[in-house]
Amino acid sequence: MQVYLLHVTVIWVVSALLYEALFIREASHRLNRLYLLGTLLLGLVSPLISLGNNPIPVAPIMNQPIIPATFMNYTYQSSDVITAAAQDRQIPWMLLIYAAGFAIMMSRLIANFFTLVRLYKRGTKHNIFGYHFIETGGAHGPFSFFRCIFISRVADFDEEDISLIGAHEMRHARNLHGLDILLTETLKIILWMHPLVYWYGSRLRRLHEYEADATAREAPGRYGKLLLNQMLFSEAPYISHSFYHSPIKLRLKMLMKSPGRAPFLKYAMVAPVLCAIMIGCMKDRPTASVALKNEKRMVFKGYELELGELSPMQIMARFHDTVHHPENHIGPYPVKLNGQKIYEEWEVTTHPVYHGIHQDASTYLFDQLRQLLDQLPDGTYMLPLRNVIVDEKGKLAYYQSEGLIPLPFNFEQLKPDTSQAPSFCVDGHPIIGNSCPDYDYPKIDSKLEKAIAREIIAVLQAGISFSPASIDGRPVPVYLSRDLHLEWYKQIEVKDHHAVLVAKH
Repeated sequence: MQVYLLHVTVIWVVSALLYEALFIREASHRLNRLYLLGTLLLGLVSPLISLGNNPIPVAPIMNQPIIPATFMNYTYQSSDVITAAAQDRQIPWMLLIYAAGFAIMMSRLIANFFTLVRLYKRGTKHNIFGYHFIETGGAHGPFSFFRCIFISRVADFDEEDISLIGAHEMRHARNLHGLDILLTETLKIILWMHPLVYWYGSRLRRLHEYEADATAREAPGRYGKLLLNQMLFSEAPYISHSFYHSPIKLRLKMLMKSPGRAPFLKYAMVAPVLCAIMIGCMKDRPTASVALKNEKRMVFKGYELELGELSPMQIMARFHDTVHHPENHIGPYPVKLNGQKIYEEWEVTTHPVYHGIHQDASTYLFDQLRQLLDQLPDGTYMLPLRNVIVDEKGKLAYYQSEGLIPLPFNFEQLKPDTSQAPSFCVDGHPIIGNSCPDYDYPKIDSKLEKAIAREIIAVLQAGISFSPASIDGRPVPVYLSRDLHLEWYKQIEVKDHHAVLVAKH
């Protein structure tokens, strides 16, 4: 949703800037109206269109690192899924705020409809010069809702004024200006937080008046006097077309101005720019290089990762693995981040250092999860985070998370590099050796387990900052080996609903 709103905003901002710079002073009101309606609707629709040519396919990684695929199946989530999960804890508040705004705007629209219905039912109907007038007796200027013209008192106007008002309001009805109003007011309910919806509504209303004012081109003096006389009256319901709405000076200036050829030339020049912006904001952008489809790439948190194979020596060096069989860990792994090589920690001259008030990043993560971890039953737990990558700016760019994993009771964990270990098991699955003893594990409530998994993603998505790694002063992306790994290096021990982070190595 955030990406969609961002693309909608980009299209609307560019369209609004072009309109204010090039078209707002032009007298080609019909063209301007088509421009506003077109960019408003295309801005909403374009980001939903898929061209069926996504240059960055999301590629799942098979044969996961550290542990055999038979032990655990990771779920690799695209950036959209991760973002949604990261904001899960904020959704109730966001929904509450959105629902409140939605309800207020909806109530406002319904109240205006009821006001019009009440005025229509209580008013006195007149048919004057073929126009349908409703005399309300209230203190307001003339306004219309489609073919119904609401007027305070017929006696307050002479025949020429009645004719001008009727022609003006009927131009609104014939040109279906009311549909524009209903469209923009509906969008104000759905996207009440978006300022450009209100801009479009304001500019369309002004154009409606310019178009309707053209009926008085033969009597501009009389028409201007009539507009001035209505200035002091109260405003009409906002879903109607008020006879006095836009600034009088602008309306009279536009009334006397004739359209020329300049707007057509301007629109011809602007059209390619708008097309390019809208195509660029479509769901799947076209690419000149179809070969990208055949490469191993994936997207995560907005980063583009190129996948490749690691040699057995690289795998053992990264994971300090002298016991595991390297064939269990063969990639593909991320090897490039946004086109830059991802370095190992032993290749860089300066290592990433966590920035924050906590001792390290894993302590920060534990602290953010503490409230949920305290609810766990007594036991020892791991929190595996693998293939953690920090970009050249020190931002957490990529990680793999499987949530919380319990260790068996009465079990002294063996180091993964202890070659004499007869067996090493997690959750009943052999990691070292061929079999596992019949261990008992803490029983975690499924709702709590899911809540912890969501919170892990939320904390990581919110961002953890490091000083960037560098090679001879040049910042580079790098794999982290330990700092965020609540697994072999640190464990979570829970006793009487009190969680403690314990360093093991």
